[in-house]
Amino acid sequence: MAKYFLTLGDRQVEVELEEAQNGDLRVRIDGAWRRLRLERLGETPFYLLTVDGQSLNILAHETAGGFVVQLGGFSYQIGTRRPAGRARRAAQADQFESGTWTLISPIAGTVNDLKVAVGDMVEAGTVLMIVEAMKMQNDLRSRVAGRVSAIPVSKGQRVETGVVLLEIEEVSS
Repeated sequence: MAKYFLTLGDRQVEVELEEAQNGDLRVRIDGAWRRLRLERLGETPFYLLTVDGQSLNILAHETAGGFVVQLGGFSYQIGTRRPAGRARRAAQADQFESGTWTLISPIAGTVNDLKVAVGDMVEAGTVLMIVEAMKMQNDLRSRVAGRVSAIPVSKGQRVETGVVLLEIEEVSS
């Protein structure tokens, strides 16, 4: 089970996710459990979200503080933060110290794809790898520009929250 804290407008919401037996997800929001399935439509920012059997088309993109979701002609800003016990590790994932930025796994899951190799030059926002957690593909992106200097994980490897996944060194122009 994974727990998240979302900001929906002025409201803070605690959300718990767990995988159901049929591969769908169960989500608990405000004490009520709902069944959901989220399917990305190709390599687009469009998703099909099915909640308790009702399907919705949504457009979503990640921002520095969470997500922007467009649904039914309305745009919703969803802020995310981790529970207090994980806050320090999450902050470390965004640190850039002594010319090196370290990507630390924000979730437990399996490394499904490595999009870069040691020595590759990347820009901020580049997808570095995909980690699958609870049947969802999570693109992990670079927050900095530079050269990939280390990738201590491999495709297919199971990783836990807080594990170092990749390092990027700043390159002087």
